Order: sequence, then structure tokens, then C-alpha cells
Amino acid sequence: MAAPRAWALAYAKQAKCDLDTRLSLSGNDRIPECQRLHHLQMGCEKLCKAYLYREGSHSGSLGTSHAYIAKQLPRIIAEELAWTCSKPARQAKRQSLE
Repeated sequence: MAAPRAWALAYAKQAKCDLDTRLSLSGNDRIPECQRLHHLQMGCEKLCKAYLYREGSHSGSLGTSHAYIAKQLPRIIAEELAWTCSKPARQAKRQSLE
């Protein structure tokens, strides 16, 4: 079986593909909204799986369960926002605006 890091990378790549597909469908009015939302959901689920594998979760239920997304996605977003808004990031942003 692949190492957790390899699973994390694979899920992250799949999440990017799902989210890219959603974006490419967004300009097409012939595609039902439910399809765009489906790709958003799938991308978010895979993003959560990538995050959990990267953090060391080895649960066998990650491959089959959809229940964890409601708990994990807000946590992932909060951590990413905290990192993005950290002092070094704010300084770099400020310097780029000068």
C-alpha cells in the first residue's frame, strides 16, 4: 500500500481536477447547476482526504466515507486563512503593493 504522503498527493491532484472541471463548466448554460455543484462537492471531499492523509490519518474509512467533510472542511479553511494572513504573508503582501 502507498505511503500516506502519496495518498495525500493523489487526492490533492484529483481535487484540483474536480475543481478545475467545475470552473470550466461554469460558463456553459447548457450544463445543469447540479453538475457544477457535484464537482464542487467531489473536489471538497478529495481536498479533505488529502489534508487528513497529509496530517497522518490512516483510517480505512477515508476511502469510503463522506461524513467527515462537514467537520474537516471548515477546519482546513480556517487553518489556510490563518496561514495566509500570518505576519510574514501580510508583510509580503504589503511589500508587493508598494
